[in-house]
Amino acid sequence: MSESMSPLSLPERRSHRLRVLDTPQDAEQTKETKETWIRERARLFLKERYPLSDIGVELRRRVQESMNDERLLGDLADELPTVERPRPELYRDLEFGEYKPSDIFGNQLANVQVTKGCSHGCTFCAAGADRKVETMPFPALLKIAAQMRSYEEKVAPLLDNWTAHARQKELDFLEKEHGLSDALRAEIKEYDEDGSSLHADMIVRSLFRKKNSGVHKTLLRQEFAKHPAADYVTLFQDELPARSSFFRFITNYYDSDPFDAKFSIAHDDGAFANFGDVVELLASPARPIHITTAGWSRHAKHAQAAAEKIVALYKKDPRLLFNPRVSVNEFEHTARRDPKKYLADMKSVLETLAPLGPEVLLSATDHNRSFHDMVINPLSRFVLDLHEGGSHIYAVRTHISTFSGHAVPGKGMMGRMESDHDVMACMPGIHVWPDGTVARQDFAPGSGDDTRAPKGSRPMPIGIKLYNS
Repeated sequence: MSESMSPLSLPERRSHRLRVLDTPQDAEQTKETKETWIRERARLFLKERYPLSDIGVELRRRVQESMNDERLLGDLADELPTVERPRPELYRDLEFGEYKPSDIFGNQLANVQVTKGCSHGCTFCAAGADRKVETMPFPALLKIAAQMRSYEEKVAPLLDNWTAHARQKELDFLEKEHGLSDALRAEIKEYDEDGSSLHADMIVRSLFRKKNSGVHKTLLRQEFAKHPAADYVTLFQDELPARSSFFRFITNYYDSDPFDAKFSIAHDDGAFANFGDVVELLASPARPIHITTAGWSRHAKHAQAAAEKIVALYKKDPRLLFNPRVSVNEFEHTARRDPKKYLADMKSVLETLAPLGPEVLLSATDHNRSFHDMVINPLSRFVLDLHEGGSHIYAVRTHISTFSGHAVPGKGMMGRMESDHDVMACMPGIHVWPDGTVARQDFAPGSGDDTRAPKGSRPMPIGIKLYNS
């Protein structure tokens, strides 16, 4: 039966529409094709869930009135948003309630969660993810990215000033209490002159801690409390106010896989926005993005396009990403049903992401020898081949924690183990969920580690929504 004769289910209709739009339009577009594409952009704008500004409401009214008139709709073409021309003025600003923007998008921001829920349908999931995927509206990402950049641009010069101020205070203290050798002075000067001032800071700070760590911590905290940067920066517990620790990486996932993301906005060429566009919006050298994915099917064009864009962004500026990871496990739905297809899919994923030098997490229970033989061992060899071919990709065998999560009844999953490592206690700080809810996961007390939360803790809403979608 031909595709035109085949009845399409709702998900298939969405996929079919994507295939049409994912083909870049030729410069010699026919009038009919142009009209179709303008109508599609109009439909996407009307479908957007993010709240509109007064300007956006007026455009929506005009679009609705023009949907049955190709000429009127054509007159609105340049006003309709695309990824290249997103027109943020069409959408309402974020709402912070009693909080300041820096409380949310400051240096404790941990996660801008692009999707919630996960398509992989693992029979065991430490996060207990729902199979239904909710995606953050693209306009919300525009507003969030603007807040992140505003904070970084405002704070960066203050932190540079603080770094110079703190260094001088440390040097003054060392000179007074311990003296400084000519060799050390020359080393610090050399690093300053060749632009490696951060390394010079680390030398001074290391020496300071070695000489008198208690005084060091007290002095720096007292000095920082008086500095203008303190109005914008919240120190992590037990943390010294060092320039290098004010920003950290952010993530886009928790109980989800960001490559599932699909948006109601497209590029000028007709391709729908994808997770690669999110990375381009949110990542910066100050706050790179940490990605973990369980991969995607070779037929998932939106995910493949996202991966290829992320690789291109990384090649232009490697500072935009931090420690990308790919998770391979026996509980993923394709891995269970068709290990041979799963192996081919994951090889394609790894080959695409190899330029990023990702860490590949190979997870399988010891009793499932067939999965080791059919997937884990072949993928280990494949990773080694990619590595020997010049990629920095590498694989590690990981333990499957059963501290938390859910198991589908009748699938043979082992029981809960309270003594296991809690893999979800991993993102302390501020989380922004796809529906605009702001949540917070606590920092592990006394750990001195800004990537660990107390065992059993999870992000909990703090009482505000940045928008209502």
